[in-house]
Amino acid sequence: MAYGQEFAWVDKYYKDKSFPYVNAVFGALPSQTKYKTELDKILNEGFISMITGDKPMTYFDEMVEKWKKAGGDQLTMEANELYVKQTAK
Repeated sequence: MAYGQEFAWVDKYYKDKSFPYVNAVFGALPSQTKYKTELDKILNEGFISMITGDKPMTYFDEMVEKWKKAGGDQLTMEANELYVKQTAK
């Protein structure tokens, strides 16, 4: 399977566009290795369950709460702190 075509397409058609949704935090977060695997699992399983109809779309809020309790709140706090440091002038 070849990867990269989507980047060529975006580069060709959207090179001059500025999209507002970009990752504003550069670098790894201090607790990322501790929580990332479990947090990714929660999101992947949750989204797949909603897409396949195993869970209703209202499950989203419950999924977010699970994500936050499993370390998402910690990573959010670290990302906010890092963002402040990176944007301080």
